[in-house]
Formats: sequence, structure tokens, C-alpha cells
Amino acid sequence: MDELDRLTAQGTEIRPRADRAADAAEGLARAANGTSCRTVPALLGYDLLGNVKVLLWYVREATGYLPRGLERSLGDERIVVYDRDLASGQDRDPVAQVAIANLHLERLNNALREAAAAAEAAQSALAGQGYNPAPTPARGVHAADGSIQERLTHRSGAAVRPGSTCGFGDRQPCSTSPGL
Repeated sequence: MDELDRLTAQGTEIRPRADRAADAAEGLARAANGTSCRTVPALLGYDLLGNVKVLLWYVREATGYLPRGLERSLGDERIVVYDRDLASGQDRDPVAQVAIANLHLERLNNALREAAAAAEAAQSALAGQGYNPAPTPARGVHAADGSIQERLTHRSGAAVRPGSTCGFGDRQPCSTSPGL
């Protein structure tokens, strides 16, 4: 295998990894934007933000290595780098184009660093949040004398005494409503 084949093989190996990363990012987006669920409790948000933060770190790492790799490609004896303007077809200076790309990559890396820090701050803000199932009023229960008694049921299906705390971790009294 010659050097050009080796470079081509590296590119062929990297592309599926990049595609899988893009698919994973799409899955995160679907979870966060409500496509897969409409409600995002803080526990799920915390996990999503953690994954976004790690994804941003790895994207930053990948884009951080690109400037050196692009610069090395210009002097690599195994290849001859050329550059053409896609609109006009005119030749351009590859060194100048890599320098322009590297300026944009530097901006991208700074933005990714700030984005990862923001994701971490948002995650920290949600770190102590949880939730409990909310109680729901249920239909009334007929007593032995034929009257309708108040009854409150938790969403879990457990019966709750009117005026008591729900007993599922929440400290507020359950409300009651007459069942009909």
C-alpha cells in the first residue's frame, strides 16, 4: 500500500465515525427539542447537558487538531495540494486558504470552549432538581350508605387520605375533590 492509499484509507475510516457522531448529535437534539418527548424533566435535562458538554469537548478536540494537520498537508511530500475557487474555477494559493480556514477554526474552538462552559453551568444549575409524581383526583367512592365519599388517588394508583401528605416524597398536603 503506497502513501496515497494509506491517506485515502485514513479518510475512509474517519468518515463513518464522523457520521455516527452526527447521528448521535441528532438523537440528542430530538430528545431535547421535544420530538421524542414533550416534557424534559431536569433529570433528563441534566443528562442531556452532560452529553452535549462531552460532545462539545470532543468536537473542540477534533477541530483543535485540524489547523496543524492542514498546515502539515501543505508540506507533505506524499501529496501535491492544489486549491480552486469552486465558483470561478480559478486557482488559489493553498497556503492562504489554509490560513483563512485556520482563523475560522480558531474562532470555532473559542466558541466551542464557551459553549461547553455554558452547558456545564446549565447542568450545574439543574444538579439538585428532581420530581415526584403529582397527585390526581379520582372518581368518588360509594360508601355503604350510598353517599359519595371523597377520594384522592396518586398517579401511581395509590389511594391517599384527604388532607394527608401524599407520601411519595412530597411534603405538601394533597388536595381533595368530591368524586362524581
